[in-house]
Amino acid sequence: MRGRAREQRGFTLIEMLIAASMALIVLTATLAVLLDGTTDSTSAITRAQSIQTAEAGIRQMDQELDQAYAVESPTSTSNTGCPATSGVQGCSIADVLVRLTSTGQSGTDFELRYDCTVASTTITADRACWRYLCSASASTATGSSCTATSGTLLSKRVVIDDLTNGTSANPVFSFCYPNSATTGSSCASGATRPTSATVTVEVPSAGTLPSAAAGDPSTVMLTGGVYMPNLDLDQ
Repeated sequence: MRGRAREQRGFTLIEMLIAASMALIVLTATLAVLLDGTTDSTSAITRAQSIQTAEAGIRQMDQELDQAYAVESPTSTSNTGCPATSGVQGCSIADVLVRLTSTGQSGTDFELRYDCTVASTTITADRACWRYLCSASASTATGSSCTATSGTLLSKRVVIDDLTNGTSANPVFSFCYPNSATTGSSCASGATRPTSATVTVEVPSAGTLPSAAAGDPSTVMLTGGVYMPNLDLDQ
């Protein structure tokens, strides 16, 4: 009888505590793996959305600026805040006169301004590219400025948010002033206005995901090209 009672006894308190501790360790490790997987998935989705939005914004800027028939800004390599070297001028604002077919008003003149120096509304210290569209005509004075407070403003909206560039040291647009003495795409400081540009946008690769949630602090660089064949260089 004593042998049977000894065989049927339950777990001791110490044994139960040890078992519970081991189970807790296993459960904690499992939850950590699941949480890491969820965070990685969220980061990947946010990264893809951020890049897609920036790509769409660059594509729109390229297509619309290509249709420019006059450049309002920059109009010279000495524009304040836009340094130029060997005919290449870095600036984060582009302002042009254009006839946009995408507006449904074919043949109508507009002043179009892309300003990528505006403070971001989602990430402190970053910038955003805003698109301003104003009514204009072929007689609009050179140097006219379509802004958020302009009396001719038709619309304004954010095209790309959360840029890490857009500063004088790291501009969005690199305007090329053509070398009037040669043909081709070479740039020179002697021209009166730019005829093409490179668009460069740098966005956080994890979008607005904060670093506390395992956000990726690196950036993605996207580029596009603008060529304005409709400019009247003698204007």
